[in-house]
Amino acid sequence: MRIVVIGGGQAGASVVSKLRGLGFEGDILLFSGENEPPYERPPLSKKHLLQEAPGTPVPVLPAEFWQENHVDLRLETIVDGIDPKGCSIRVGPDRVQFDHLVLATGSSARRLPFEDTRHCKNLFHLRNLTDANNLHAQLEPGKAMVLIGGGYIGMELAATARMRGLKTTVIEREERILKRVASPELSGHIADWHREQGVSVIEAAGPFRLSGKTVVDGVQLGNGTGIPADIIVAGIGAVPNTELAQVAGLSLDNGIAVDSFGRTSEPNIWAAGDCAAFVFEGRRIRLESVQNAIDQAETVAENILGANREYTPTPTFWSEQFDHLVQIAGLYEPDMISVCRKSASGISYWHYKGDMLKAVEVVDDPKTFSVARRLLSDGKSPSPELVSSAERNLKEILKATRKAAAA
Repeated sequence: MRIVVIGGGQAGASVVSKLRGLGFEGDILLFSGENEPPYERPPLSKKHLLQEAPGTPVPVLPAEFWQENHVDLRLETIVDGIDPKGCSIRVGPDRVQFDHLVLATGSSARRLPFEDTRHCKNLFHLRNLTDANNLHAQLEPGKAMVLIGGGYIGMELAATARMRGLKTTVIEREERILKRVASPELSGHIADWHREQGVSVIEAAGPFRLSGKTVVDGVQLGNGTGIPADIIVAGIGAVPNTELAQVAGLSLDNGIAVDSFGRTSEPNIWAAGDCAAFVFEGRRIRLESVQNAIDQAETVAENILGANREYTPTPTFWSEQFDHLVQIAGLYEPDMISVCRKSASGISYWHYKGDMLKAVEVVDDPKTFSVARRLLSDGKSPSPELVSSAERNLKEILKATRKAAAA
């Protein structure tokens, strides 16, 4: 049996590693458009940019893995098309047959809707190593960086730029940063860190435009305020890479639509990671996180080999900004009831839909995050009163919740 993987990110590497770990001895080919073996992406917005000189990326798998496990790793190789009925992919003039195909094509940075700035030399996005190295070359103390978009990438880059000594501004069109992915409590917490460190965070910025043609020299807000800029970084989200799937006739719905096993509309074609859209609690979602890329890819690998195991994740995210660690389990929704819990090391926000715990956001408190994630994974819901009580420690909360569930 031959398994072909398209995509050289975390998901693609995780599929390959799991297949070999399960004892699969058939052919494995991985195609990647990049010139490096799969590497970790999260450091690109943090440690990679904080170094005086850009270093080598952190590999997902040891360098010797590919040869020792007889994986045909084809870098700098673009797949031009998929023939589902003929069970082959087209790579230039060649056709490569497969028994199973895994699409781990990831996502790309969403572009600003300004055609006249498409070729501006100092307008950057951050999705891969090339982007990070290009941006690194511009990070000189005293320069003014403006980040458009107050999502996690934007806020991580803002923290990094400020730590490198740049004058840093974040512009967010919504009334608060992180509106799509975090509670108002956590958004406010993070905005406060940045302002304390000298980052200018402009929320509810409304419409804006960029000034400059080949070089952007500033941002003009709708109220007439002008913000000078030496560097502009757009962090306004990502779009799934679905072009190959679309041309091949696979079903799309907010990404490449997969069933609970990771299978696309073609029975021997699978998808995992940022590009894959699956049903979670009654709605089709994509999870752009390292943990999802690993867990979903490993589930796909198991199912290719016949496990028939459904993918039922506990969504997990994390972010490092300045000297703070944010960890999130579950998905926050605006209509949830929220309670706050403080500990000696940090703070956490617990979010409920009715009586059910649905999401927990944790700041600087890994022990609380570990307990919260376990509760969510097990479907256990301590009462809001129990969680918010400073007198009850985590062990007591776990014990009381298990006792109530067993009753």
